Amino acid sequence: MAFGLLGSIVPQINRNEVLYQSTSNNLTFGKVSISSKNYNPVKIRLGISTDNINVEYLEYNKFINYGETFETQDVYLGNGQSLIVRSNNPNVNFLFYGETLDESVNPVKSGLLNSVASSNNTKKELYTIPANANATVTLSVCNLDSQPARARIGISNSDLNSFDSSEYLEYDVEIGPNQTYTRTDIKLTASQTLVCSSSEDSNISFVCHGRLVYGQVTSDDLIVNGNARIDGNVGVGTLFARRKLDVIGDALISGGLNVSGIITGTLNTTNVNQALLTLGALPSIDGSALTGVVAQSSSGITIRENGTNIGVATIINFGPNILATFGGGVALISLENDVNVSNNLTVSSNKFTVDGVTGDTEIAGTLGISSTLTVSSNINALNNKVINVGTATSSTDATNKNYVDTRSIAMSIALS
Repeated sequence: MAFGLLGSIVPQINRNEVLYQSTSNNLTFGKVSISSKNYNPVKIRLGISTDNINVEYLEYNKFINYGETFETQDVYLGNGQSLIVRSNNPNVNFLFYGETLDESVNPVKSGLLNSVASSNNTKKELYTIPANANATVTLSVCNLDSQPARARIGISNSDLNSFDSSEYLEYDVEIGPNQTYTRTDIKLTASQTLVCSSSEDSNISFVCHGRLVYGQVTSDDLIVNGNARIDGNVGVGTLFARRKLDVIGDALISGGLNVSGIITGTLNTTNVNQALLTLGALPSIDGSALTGVVAQSSSGITIRENGTNIGVATIINFGPNILATFGGGVALISLENDVNVSNNLTVSSNKFTVDGVTGDTEIAGTLGISSTLTVSSNINALNNKVINVGTATSSTDATNKNYVDTRSIAMSIALS
């Protein structure tokens, strides 16, 4: 939201120009400072417009002398409304400073609330506060005539017809030619009505602008229409908050919960919605962040094998060949160095099988041995060849056919 200097301008002579326009669904409020650098008095105009054409004047032909600065009270602009300025001399600057607030949730927006033109003492309804709202308004009463005029302002606790003589805020206050009478910080609540009228043959413009706040502000409720910053701790159900947010009692969160730190404490079905137990696939979890696993009930934890329930356990016991260690709050599960399989060992659809009773081993692929193979019994090739045998170097070595044939031919020649 904008804050501080919002806009400044030196307008062209006798031309309406926009000093600032509030953005959609925002309320902008602040003060306007007007300074003259002319040796002769200058006339200025200041008003609010909803279309940048028709202007509701807050100041009309007001004179400002050389070296003089005139500053307004708070001016309220809402939902695209514009602050319009005008001067009859180019050496006049208008400066607007203040802040903006988000009003996107308000059913009726703040800013310029209404204006009424009056020429006689017939009472008119200027503005009625909407339901469920309180209002702080500024009333600018501008005499657009060259003759003095009188104005009456009142507050009805209901509608115009209920207004009585005890409810006048101002009665026949005199306003000079082209002068403005301003009343600030008028407090009103829902259904109360501003009532106005003027003297006969007058030309008075009543302009009501301000801020609407929804909710029962007179109660203990805290209502924040925009952002809120709290540097300390916030306690709900306690006066002594132990953390940035300390809630004593149940909490209901209708949207997502994004936690970037570690969740500590015990999670069970009394304080975690059952939906958490049936989420399905979960992202990976750092085991060091877990402080314990508690069974859903005293009956234990359901154990599943490939999605099929096989029983309920109150204790999980790791069998032989599984090594479990625990330290620093972390449990590490791994295989032991020696693995004992009491039944058949099968790898990938019988590519490698070991019979758990006989020890017979079958290999569907190639057996590669990069070191010495020691056999404590006979090798039965089942009428298959043993190929790629090297040349014998010892009397007990097996050798290849070429080595045997060479020796046989040599021996035959020697015998012949």
